[in-house]
Amino acid sequence: MNHPKSGKKYNKQMEFTKKGKGKLFINSFRLRENQPDRSGNIFIFTNDKPIEYSISGWSKDPRQKTSFINLSFYKKENSGYTIKGNGKLYVNSYKNNPKYPDYSGECTIDGFEYRISGWNIKRLITKSYIDLKIDSQ
Repeated sequence: MNHPKSGKKYNKQMEFTKKGKGKLFINSFRLRENQPDRSGNIFIFTNDKPIEYSISGWSKDPRQKTSFINLSFYKKENSGYTIKGNGKLYVNSYKNNPKYPDYSGECTIDGFEYRISGWNIKRLITKSYIDLKIDSQ
């Protein structure tokens, strides 16, 4: 069956993809300007099993609040990693409740559109990170 928006072939069970979760850490191994400021993983849950994607994020400075983070999603395949989607996380400037996300935005992964939200998690002993939640639109 072909996907209604992208026209790509897809499994009918993928149509019921609802949500996912993941983490985005500051990339402490960044050596060059073209390397991502942040990296992590996200799992998208389908009817049969979770699908794991690696995430890379670019902002002006990962230690400062910027207006958005550009995201790229990758999936490991036989020949290495293949880009599967992209998106943006915008700083939530209207946050007036601690339960509201610090970031929100949209992304497209494997031809499907999602809403993505992120909460800053600060840890003293372990690395601080952005806790991600993803929902189908």
